[in-house]
Amino acid sequence: MDLWGWLLLSAVTVGAALLFVPKELWKRWRARLVEHTDQVLRRRVTRFGRRYREFVRDSLRFVDLKGLATVGYRTPELDEVFVDVSLAYRAPHQVSESVLADLPADVTHRHPIGHFLDRDQAVVLAVIGAPGSGKTTLLRHTARTISRGRGRRKRTVPILLYLRDHVSAIVGDREISVPALVRRTLGDYRRFEPPGWFEQRLRDGDCVVLLDGLDEVSRQEDRRAVADWVEGQAKQYAKNDFVITSRPRGFRSAGIEGAVVVQVRGFTDEQVTRFVRAWYRAVERDAPEEQRLAGAEDLLRRLHHAPGLAELTANPLLLTMVANVHRYRGALPGSRAELYSEICQVMLWRRQEAKKLPSDLRSDRKETLLRGLAFTMMRERVRDLPRKEVVNTLKAALSRMATDVTADAFLTEVCSYGLIVERESGLFCFAHLTFQESLAAAYIRDKGIADILTSAVDDLWWRETSLLYAAQSDADPIVEACLRSGTVNALSLAFDCAEQSSDLAPGLRSRLERFLSGDDDDPGRRRLRATVQLVRHLRDRVGPVCARPISAGIYELFLADTGNPYPDSDDTDPVAGVRAGDAAAFLRWVNTVIEDESGYRLPTPAEVTAARRLVPAGRTVWTSSDLWLPPGTEHPNAVDAATLRRYVDDDLDRLEPILRFLMVRKVVEVAADHVHQHVNAGSRIEYDTVLARCGSWARHLDYPQDLDPELVTTLAIPLGRGTGISDAHRALTFVLEAQEATRAAEKKMMRQEANDAQDVPVDRERLTELRQDVWTRRGKAHDLVKRLPTLVDPSPMGEVLDSALEAAFRSKEPENWFNTFCHRFLELSSFRDTVVALDSLARQLTEGTWNLASGWEGRAAQRLHEIALPMFERRRPLTDPDALRFAAMCLRLPEIAAGITLLERRMTGEAQPTETIFLAKD
Repeated sequence: MDLWGWLLLSAVTVGAALLFVPKELWKRWRARLVEHTDQVLRRRVTRFGRRYREFVRDSLRFVDLKGLATVGYRTPELDEVFVDVSLAYRAPHQVSESVLADLPADVTHRHPIGHFLDRDQAVVLAVIGAPGSGKTTLLRHTARTISRGRGRRKRTVPILLYLRDHVSAIVGDREISVPALVRRTLGDYRRFEPPGWFEQRLRDGDCVVLLDGLDEVSRQEDRRAVADWVEGQAKQYAKNDFVITSRPRGFRSAGIEGAVVVQVRGFTDEQVTRFVRAWYRAVERDAPEEQRLAGAEDLLRRLHHAPGLAELTANPLLLTMVANVHRYRGALPGSRAELYSEICQVMLWRRQEAKKLPSDLRSDRKETLLRGLAFTMMRERVRDLPRKEVVNTLKAALSRMATDVTADAFLTEVCSYGLIVERESGLFCFAHLTFQESLAAAYIRDKGIADILTSAVDDLWWRETSLLYAAQSDADPIVEACLRSGTVNALSLAFDCAEQSSDLAPGLRSRLERFLSGDDDDPGRRRLRATVQLVRHLRDRVGPVCARPISAGIYELFLADTGNPYPDSDDTDPVAGVRAGDAAAFLRWVNTVIEDESGYRLPTPAEVTAARRLVPAGRTVWTSSDLWLPPGTEHPNAVDAATLRRYVDDDLDRLEPILRFLMVRKVVEVAADHVHQHVNAGSRIEYDTVLARCGSWARHLDYPQDLDPELVTTLAIPLGRGTGISDAHRALTFVLEAQEATRAAEKKMMRQEANDAQDVPVDRERLTELRQDVWTRRGKAHDLVKRLPTLVDPSPMGEVLDSALEAAFRSKEPENWFNTFCHRFLELSSFRDTVVALDSLARQLTEGTWNLASGWEGRAAQRLHEIALPMFERRRPLTDPDALRFAAMCLRLPEIAAGITLLERRMTGEAQPTETIFLAKD
């Protein structure tokens, strides 16, 4: 009811009282009515609501880092780094307690918390998640969002209560209300609250009540009492939204009637990236943008290449710890041992102490117990143990401590922390094998029993434990034992220990360096070196996919061992420009070198998509079926029609002087040939036609005055002396003059023969002279034609140009001969976009030229095959690509022209090769 409604109600009440209520009774009512009206007016006109929302925003401004062992000099603000983990519907018994728990792959929905709140029908929402999954942060951010009051919200008052702070009050007074508890959190702000302000807001349904940490109520009977209290408050204030958070075990032991249960989802790869970048922008606020971005990208790159760490980042708390350790303790993964130790401490006792939660066992003793349990499981070579064996192991360790804590109670407690998980009924394991290995390494270090590791350098089961031990202890004994063993697994471990340990004897480092740089000719030693490096490179995996692409260095080992051709790329990391056949050959070599029964394989497209964050930017990956392309990426072997047309047009621009010269030469040859053949044949009709054609062509030829010798050399067309063109011009002149002289002489002879038939005297001597002159001119022209530069080198270019130009000459279009040749004969308009199959290029060349078995096309095709095949098979480098491409186009082999164009573009750097190799292992 609004202010005016209350005033009207009060006026009506007073009037009724004056009319009907006895005077003495009215005196008693009047004081109450005045007090009630005063409270109503104060609640309605007060500014407390604004002040309270400001208090909520200010008190929740920063990220809660209490309990973390590594923190920086600046605490990020919550709004700067918040990434919504999102929620999914889930039955309580289906939610895992593991610190790395997430939903099965078939559960894909992700809802923000706002999806469930502020609807017409109020909701009781139970948000369940493992330790560190972001439950508290989600409530804190939700409270800040509501307190801003943006948009048309139905419920504008956030009430955030940490249940651990109110257990005694709730258990001591089951009737205590939400308003009574929230007033305890206000401090000095309590004096600004008008009487009953929170009660009125709750009665009106204006509130979202956020209750954090049901599981943090330690005693079971107290937790049940608190759950009952929540149910009662939700029923009493049924118009309001209630949200309660808990770890799985806590909620299963004290559920909330009528609650909608949702599970907190883990971070996706995209959310991890967003958080890390936001975190670095916040903690490096005063640094230049490029410096902040560099720190974030360095961490993301290291996470991508350290899957054991990357798997932890789905948990927001662990990701925060990783970011802090990276920023303030040095680069990962070199400090993995410190990080794992810190994670165990935070999960076991630091967060509990920061929240002031009670515990019956000292913090250091908790870690000691888990170290012993982890070592026992490593020694027995198991990932899980039956409950009875876990309890017996813990009981034996507890018997050495002065404590009344039972093994069963401790197991229940550490399960709630998420480090120990009941994988299935009666079987317990660590949430991640890394925690087991890290704690076991700490146990070995504490007990001084490193001989367990030195005797197991060939055993992959102990590899990670040995590495974590070496990172914080003396690595010399382990490396020495590895070098004595000399096996692939042992040597791989030695290099990994040397890489992660900052303290290693110089002599041992020298021996390792000599092993890698060995230049002996022993094939066995070369194969051993290659195998060691390969095993180290392929060790880490994300799912079935190896975490790193094959590097150029690893690929060179393959080339040295097999003699296969190197791909079309620079010596970069990772290797690029690998063809499909190369990838298959490399895979066969890997499975030959690494004798593993399961073997390696190329990943499926779906596997690469799932692990796409491992793929370097701009790279494509060979899979078991085809080349995998990142979304929006063009195929690296694509040659579109416009590009091919541009290259052919450039070829024509460079070739035009030669084309025009050869056309002049063709005209001269044809003219001289016809003069020689048809003068005596007496076929005047054909003779006149040929003369007319030659004259027409000659008039329309704009032949060059000079020709670049370098161009001639480049195109492998030996045109001979530099005077070749002028000789051709003179020969053409002589031919044309001989034609005109012959025509004039014949006319005279015809007239004289006609006169002779009419008994007119004929100058026989003059007639002989005319005929002799014709023969002389024709002979000179013929001699000049023979002396013209010829296509001595039977290159495909020469064969194609000579014969193709003859086809253009006979097109009967002298005024447009060049366009006719380029567009009709080469069919430029028929080009299509092409994806070149480089592995199939040699076969396509053979099949294409095989079909051209006769005439000039057959001769040109044979030469093109002879020259181009070694280049396509990478037995020779690519040379004269423009000549080869032009020949392919003239022979109607556009797919070969496209292949030549792709190889040229890669050779010149205009197109960057992107095909690389990832391997997978089941």
